[in-house]
Amino acid sequence: MNPNLQRLQPYPFEKLRLLFDDLEPPADKSPIALSIGEPR
Repeated sequence: MNPNLQRLQPYPFEKLRLLFDDLEPPADKSPIALSIGEPR
């Protein structure tokens, strides 16, 4: 395998998941659907 692969940065969503890992959504709020368009 290419040894330079270790120099790559983590994917943006991987970083975001790590940032949100310790967060709990507020119990008194309903979730917001972030999907756009069909299907549901």
